[in-house]
Amino acid sequence: REEFPRKLRKILEDHGDLAAWCSRGRSVTIRDRDAFSRDVLSIFFNSTAGLRAIAQRQRMFESFARQMNYYGFFKDKRAAEGTHVFVCRDERVTQPAHFEQRLRRRVSATTRYRE
Repeated sequence: REEFPRKLRKILEDHGDLAAWCSRGRSVTIRDRDAFSRDVLSIFFNSTAGLRAIAQRQRMFESFARQMNYYGFFKDKRAAEGTHVFVCRDERVTQPAHFEQRLRRRVSATTRYRE
């Protein structure tokens, strides 16, 4: 089973029109939440049967945002309207190739990470 950092890297490599990495800001930018959820998240993550399409996309994006937080990203509240920017807390992550090596899932609400 693929881990989230690997999936995130693949998303950025294959879907740069909807999700882009900014090395200067160590951030991932989602330009269109609806299109990203519909066209990207549905490919990389399991969808929930029985939910209406809009509710399912909303839930998938919320889950994606939660995973980003678990792996050391925080949402930039200053992002432009309609854009979602997730900034990496780890300053050593300067490109998606570092995701698998550097990103670790937090195990609790504190800042401890799995080894």
